[in-house]
Amino acid sequence: MSRALTFAYPGANEPALAGIDLAIAPGERVALNGKVGSGKSTIANEVEKRLALMNRHTFLLDGDNVRH
Repeated sequence: MSRALTFAYPGANEPALAGIDLAIAPGERVALNGKVGSGKSTIANEVEKRLALMNRHTFLLDGDNVRH
């Protein structure tokens, strides 16, 4: 569970993403769909960072670690 996920690029006046709540059950699969620049990779990167902080394994997106 991730609550109130917020992300701002360095030097930005406002966050690029704000107030995103995400719950993924064990074994559940999630797809992030959207237009170019809509924040899909940013959300995936932030979720992966939170998983790493909880000593969880990172996950792959199309075979690539999303932190690359």
